[in-house]
Amino acid sequence: GVLLQGAPNCGKSELALALLDRGHILIADDAVTLSRHNNTLTAVPTEPHNQKIYLRSIGTITPQHFFTHQATQPQSHVNLLIQLTHATNVLPQYHLNPNAMSTFLSVKIPSWTLYLPSPIDLALKVETIVKKYKMDFNPYLDKTHTQANEETHA
Repeated sequence: GVLLQGAPNCGKSELALALLDRGHILIADDAVTLSRHNNTLTAVPTEPHNQKIYLRSIGTITPQHFFTHQATQPQSHVNLLIQLTHATNVLPQYHLNPNAMSTFLSVKIPSWTLYLPSPIDLALKVETIVKKYKMDFNPYLDKTHTQANEETHA
């Protein structure tokens, strides 16, 4: 799972809505509680109402009422952090830094920063980061994908 972090009003809820629209699943909007089991982080909603999304100018929505797929689940492992940051006084960087790590409860996970505003759809960027994460940190997945492509084209 992906943990989205950012300052208030930076667009985390709107990004969560866009990801839900693409078929992804929400654990919580606004806040999660992290726990550590062995060397794995798990996120659960801090409050039961956190499985709803508050959107400025619209109000609160319940994802299960808006999407045909299972829109929420009660918990998820956290494998990746994406930090949303306003690009004031910083030149936007449009590359991924596979060496950046963040630590929660003594567990290190890869992290990326997305600078706002972005000329590219943020949901697309998040999906691209997740795909790159899978290739960089799970090389077996990339090798299997490459072998399957070679077999398809043979």
